[in-house]
Amino acid sequence: MRIRYDKDGDGNFVPPKGKIKFMEDGRMQITLANENPILIDVEVRGKINITSSNTSGLCSNVLFAWLCEAVANGVVDANTRIRLEISKEQLHLNYIFPFTQQ
Repeated sequence: MRIRYDKDGDGNFVPPKGKIKFMEDGRMQITLANENPILIDVEVRGKINITSSNTSGLCSNVLFAWLCEAVANGVVDANTRIRLEISKEQLHLNYIFPFTQQ
């Protein structure tokens, strides 16, 4: 079974492949896996407050003490972008239809 799924309508889609199994009790089971890697861009926004309580392990090290003195009680801009990737055939979906007849 091949389907084309374009959630946002932007042309980027996840082509899954899989099987439909017809069960003895009349239900169907669909199993799908992604054929291609799935790339997900994540944007993280925020600020990190640097204090002695959240840097104590680092600041107690002699090599980094000078750095802690320079940035202690400061705020660091933590805005960044991260690209996540789900490798080929690593996203698995399995759905079994519920009973429709009693």
